[in-house]
Amino acid sequence: MRIPISSEVVVTDYRLPGINGALLIKQVRMTGLCFRAVVISAYTDQATINEAKEAGATFLSKPVDFELLGLLVREVLA
Repeated sequence: MRIPISSEVVVTDYRLPGINGALLIKQVRMTGLCFRAVVISAYTDQATINEAKEAGATFLSKPVDFELLGLLVREVLA
């Protein structure tokens, strides 16, 4: 059963200890939570971007455009 939760956003880096951000997003989604996701990374190869998008996340490259990140978060919280 999916529990829809509105106004939720997860922002994560791609490289994390023991896991990557795309896999983290996939694992959290398996709990049934509904949320928007943003994966941030300095690794901008197509495989990394595709993995983030396949997890249902928006991909932002480093250095982070904080204005764009703020717009994404405000959109979710509106």
